[in-house]
Amino acid sequence: SSHALEMGRCDNVDFNVGVFTNLSRDHMDFHGDMESYANAKLKLFDLVSMSGYGIVNLDDSSSSLFIDAARGRGIKLLTFSADSSAQADVICLSVNLSLFQTELVVGVMNLGREIEITSSLLGRANVSNILAAVSAGVAMGYSDDVIAAGIQSTEFVPGRYELINEGQDFAVLVDYAHTPDALANVLDDVRAMGATRVITVFGCGGDRDTGKRPLMGRIAHEKSDIVFVTSDNPRTENPDVVIDDVVSGFSAELYDQFQIDKELGLHWLQDMHNLDPVFIPESTTRRWEKFKYIGNRTRAQFLQNSVRRYVVQERYYAIRLAIGMAEPGDAVVIAGKGHEDYQILANGEEEAVKSWFDDRVESYAALQEMAKIQAAGWYT
Repeated sequence: SSHALEMGRCDNVDFNVGVFTNLSRDHMDFHGDMESYANAKLKLFDLVSMSGYGIVNLDDSSSSLFIDAARGRGIKLLTFSADSSAQADVICLSVNLSLFQTELVVGVMNLGREIEITSSLLGRANVSNILAAVSAGVAMGYSDDVIAAGIQSTEFVPGRYELINEGQDFAVLVDYAHTPDALANVLDDVRAMGATRVITVFGCGGDRDTGKRPLMGRIAHEKSDIVFVTSDNPRTENPDVVIDDVVSGFSAELYDQFQIDKELGLHWLQDMHNLDPVFIPESTTRRWEKFKYIGNRTRAQFLQNSVRRYVVQERYYAIRLAIGMAEPGDAVVIAGKGHEDYQILANGEEEAVKSWFDDRVESYAALQEMAKIQAAGWYT
């Protein structure tokens, strides 16, 4: 990891192959800025043995930094790209994406070879990962058959585009996407793979980079049909504050649809359980009369339903409600925690502690409870 490289934990490791996959906004709480983050990752190529390889993803905008680093040290260089027209050593000649498998033909251009691969690893991000793995295999001298068999034997990477399958007629994917780029990529992928509607469940971590929160809110809003904003790992930060930062990224047009509520200051994009369960009488039509109903749970529920943008702080419930709304052909994307089997919350002393929670386990449970969830009214 960039943390390990920056802190010198890998300094005594002699790497045969170093692979640069991508550089996007993450860990700003640790690195401070993107330049420092890039410099931390560049340290990997300083640790590759002089007889080793530096492998670089040409599709990333920072690839030139890593190519220069490899050449500067005099180590061997291999490049890869998902673009069939790219001037890379390893390229994707063709690809067929679906919600259940990926078929691709990889060209090893510097050796004049082609490798056909069928993989259960899903999405364009995994196409890039497969190309990185092929490049590493080529660098280490493995045969095409061994490379293909190794990739095809990997059923899934825990928490990365992981399909949750209970025989339902829609897809449920759990993914670790917790940065703006990663969330955009996974949502674009499921749309490209043919999802009828994209239903997204996500949140942002507390006590961490606040700048990415509205960015991720905007991405989820623009690329999803239905959005559930929930808690990720709030740590010691107030979960409602984190959620407010996320929904601030939703478009102004969303709020402009409801001028009266905007003028009266109704904060309707918050967890409805935080609001007063007071009903607005049907006879109440004047703005000054409605003023006393600001914070009304029923009104907030109506508005969230109108725009299919929901705030459910408890992740347990957000997952169930999202899956309960799914129809045939939809894709439910549960993003942010992936393989993690815990949630970090504040205890009574305002200390961050881990509690057990696993998006995958909760998704399986929700699928088994579909009839009960839909009977409760969360079904469209």
